[in-house]
Amino acid sequence: MMRRNYLSSKKILKDIQSYFQSLGHTPFAFQTDAWENYLNGKNSIINVPTGMGKTLASLAAAMVEVSQTTHREGIQILYISPLRSLTTDLERNLEDFNHSQQLQLKIATRTGDTKAHERAKLKKNSPDILLTTPESFNLMLVDQDYAELFKSLRLLVIDEWHVLISQKRGVLLQLNVAWLNQLNPDFLINIMSATLADPMATAYALAPQREFQLVTEEIEKIVETDILLPDEIATFPWRGHLGSAQLDNLLQVLNQNESTLIFTNTRSQAEKWYQFLIEKFEPLSEIIAVHHSSIESSERSRVEKGLVSGEVKWVVCTSSLDLGIDFPKVEKVIQIGSAKSVSRLLQRAGRAGHKPGGISKILFVPTHAFEIFEYLALEMAIDEKKYDEEIPPVNSYDVLAQFLISFALLNGLDVKKAFQLATSTHSFKDLTYEQFERILSYIENGGQSLKRYPQYHRVKKFKDKYYITDKKMRLQHLMNMGTITSHPSVRVKFKNGKYLGTLEDIYVAKLKKGDVFQFAGRKLKYVLMRDTTLYVELAAKKVTNVPRWAGGILPLSTLLCEHLRYIFDDIDSYQSIFDGKLSQLISAQKSLSQFPKFDELLIEFTQTKEGNHLFLFPFEGRAVHEGMGMLLASRYLQRHKITLTLSVNEYGIELLGPGDWFPSKQDIEHLLSDKNVSIDILKANEYDRLSQRKFGEIAQISGLIPKNFPGNRRSAKNLQMNANLLYNVFSRFEPDNIFYRQAEIEANLEYLNFERLMKTLHAINRKKWISNTTLQPTPFSFPLIIERVSATVSGEELKDRVLKILKNYDRDTKQNNSLII
Repeated sequence: MMRRNYLSSKKILKDIQSYFQSLGHTPFAFQTDAWENYLNGKNSIINVPTGMGKTLASLAAAMVEVSQTTHREGIQILYISPLRSLTTDLERNLEDFNHSQQLQLKIATRTGDTKAHERAKLKKNSPDILLTTPESFNLMLVDQDYAELFKSLRLLVIDEWHVLISQKRGVLLQLNVAWLNQLNPDFLINIMSATLADPMATAYALAPQREFQLVTEEIEKIVETDILLPDEIATFPWRGHLGSAQLDNLLQVLNQNESTLIFTNTRSQAEKWYQFLIEKFEPLSEIIAVHHSSIESSERSRVEKGLVSGEVKWVVCTSSLDLGIDFPKVEKVIQIGSAKSVSRLLQRAGRAGHKPGGISKILFVPTHAFEIFEYLALEMAIDEKKYDEEIPPVNSYDVLAQFLISFALLNGLDVKKAFQLATSTHSFKDLTYEQFERILSYIENGGQSLKRYPQYHRVKKFKDKYYITDKKMRLQHLMNMGTITSHPSVRVKFKNGKYLGTLEDIYVAKLKKGDVFQFAGRKLKYVLMRDTTLYVELAAKKVTNVPRWAGGILPLSTLLCEHLRYIFDDIDSYQSIFDGKLSQLISAQKSLSQFPKFDELLIEFTQTKEGNHLFLFPFEGRAVHEGMGMLLASRYLQRHKITLTLSVNEYGIELLGPGDWFPSKQDIEHLLSDKNVSIDILKANEYDRLSQRKFGEIAQISGLIPKNFPGNRRSAKNLQMNANLLYNVFSRFEPDNIFYRQAEIEANLEYLNFERLMKTLHAINRKKWISNTTLQPTPFSFPLIIERVSATVSGEELKDRVLKILKNYDRDTKQNNSLII
C-alpha cells in the first residue's frame, strides 16, 4: 500500500477541515481517523450510527487526493452499494462536496438502470469516481475495458455491508474483490455500516487477507419510537387485520406539509397502502407516491427527486428506500407492521433526522395485536444497543461455478490461480481441491450425469487455461450473471408505449383479458399480452386485485425472539402500559391458559369442530418453527398412520389431527427429542420439496438452467420443470452431485434453520413443560388457526371465516364484539 507524503497528507486534512468549518461544523473524531487511515495506507471498517457522516469519512480524503493528481487515468474510486437508489442519492451528495471544493472530479453512476449508450460512454471517458451495485460491478469485471480501468483504482468503498454479508450477493462480492486484488493489489478498502454486531469479523469476511482498522465513536443518536395503538385491542388477534383497520387513526397523524416515508415489508403491501391513501386523499394525489423495486426506474427517480425538493410529501415504500439515503426534508417515518429486525427498524428510522444531531422519529403501526409485543422487544433491543448478527454463507458452489465461468470469459481460467483466489476468501477458505475439481468438471463438460449434452460444455481447455469459445455461450452467461434469483418477469406498458415496470410471470399467467389490477400506483386493465410484454390501459372501477411477488414474508430475528421471551417472562409488568390497553389481551390468555416463563415451554391442547389441536409455543420465529413442525409431523407419522395438518407462525406450531387423536406425554417427549434429528428430518415428506426448491435457485445461479437466452427467456413453469428434472436425475443417478448436495445443506440452513433448530430442541429439553387443556383456542393459538385457514381462502373470504369462527366461541371469554376486523 502506498504511504502518502506527510506534507501532502497534512494539506489534504486541512482542506477537508476547512470545508467543514465553512459549513459551521467540526469533523467528528471518527471522520478524522478514517481520513488519516486512508492517507496512511490503511483499510477501515467504519461503524457509527446512521446520519453521522460516514460517506465523507470514507471518501473525502481520497477525493481531495485524486483532485491533486494532475495526470490520472482510469477509475480512481469505486463505490458499491446494495441499492440502486443509494447510488443516485450519493452522486448528488458527492457533487456538492466536489463543487464546493472545486475538485473538478468526474462522478458517474452505473447500475441496472443505466442505459446502454450511457454505459458505452463510461468506458470511453472513464469517471474518477464510479458508483455502482454488486451486480453491475460483477458485469464490469468481465469486460476487458473495465478491467484496465480498475488497474488504477485507489479506493474501494463497500456501503451497507451488513445487508450483503449474509447473502450470496456477498459471496460473489468476496470473490470479485479478491479478483480485483489480483488486477491491482494497491487499492485500499473502506467498509461502512451503522448496525454491525461484530464489525471486525464482518470486515474480515469481505477480505480476510487484509488488516482493517476499526473506526467508530460513541456518538449518541437519538431514535424516538412511538406506536399507533388501535382504539381497542383484539382478544383474539389474527394476522394483518389491525393494519387497514387503523387507517383512520393513521390519517390523524399524517400532515400534508410534513415529508413522510411510510415503510411496508412487501411490494404488495406498498401498493395496497398507497391505494388506501389515494382513496382517502384523492385531492392530494400529486404529493403522494409509491416506490418499490418493480416500478420503472424513471418513476422511482421522479419520486426520489420529489422527496429531495419537497414536491412529494408522502411516499409508501419498501426496502428500496431504507438504506443510507439522504432525504433532508423527511421529518417522519412510519413502519406498517413489525420491521422484524433491529437493524431494519434503525435503518428505516434513520431516514428522518438524517444528519449529525438529528432526531430520527419512527411511528410503529401494528397490523395485529402481538406485533405490539414485537414493538416492545424492538425498544428493548434498541435501548441495549444490540444488533442482529449477520452470518456469511460458506461453500456456495453455485456462486463459485458462475465466477469461474466469468474468470474464463476475460483472459482465460488459470486453474491454479483460480483455486488460490477462491480459497483466499472467507466463504471458500475450507474448499478442498477435490471439490474445486468437481466444479471445474461441471463447467467443462457437465460432470458425471450431463456429459452427453453439449449445452453444459461451457469452457474448453487450451494449453493450460480454460476459455469460452462459443459466442452464444458467452452472451448467455453475460445475460444470466448475478445471484438474485426470482421468477421471470413481464414488462408492463401502456398501449401508447410508456413503460410502468415489471410483474412476475407467475402472477400475470393468472390474469385474463379485461382483468383490473393495481400496480405502480395505478388501476390498470389487461388489454393484450404479446411476447414478454403486458399492454394495459387505465381502469376506472375499484380494484381489489394487487400483485404478489415471491419471498414476501420477513422472518423475526433471533435477537427479537429472545427479547419476546423475556417480555412474556415478566408479563405482569406490562399490564398497565399503553393506558392498560394490553391488559385485556393478557387477561384473556391468562384466563384460558398462561404466559410461559423464560425457562418454560407452553403446550396447549384444544378440541374444536375441526378436530384436536396440539399447540407448542417455543417463540423462536417462523423459520425455526417450520423446520420443527416438519420434524414433529414426520416423527409422529412414522409411528402412527394418521392425517395431521401443520401450521406455524413466529410464535408457535399447530398440529391438527382428527377428533380421536390424543397424543400422549410419551408421544410429545418423542416429538421434541433432540436425538437423531438429522435422520428423522430426512424422512419428512416436505424435506424433499424444500431441497428441490433450493436446487431450483442453485441451478439458476450456477448456470445449469439459464433463465435468459439471446432473444428469448424461460417462463417460471419451464424453469421449475427443468429444475425438477435435473433434481430427479441427480437424486437417482448421481446423489453425490455437488449441487444436489448443496441444495440439501442450504435447505437445512435456510428453510429448516437446522443449527438454530438443534439449539432450540436442546433448550426445550432443559425447560419445564407447562401443559394446558383449553376449552377453546387462546389468544396465542388463534393466529395459528387463521394462518392455516388463510392459505385456502381470499382476503375477503378470510374475514367472513374469522367472524364465523369467533361466533362459535364462548361469549363470556370473547371480548371482540366492538372490533373492526
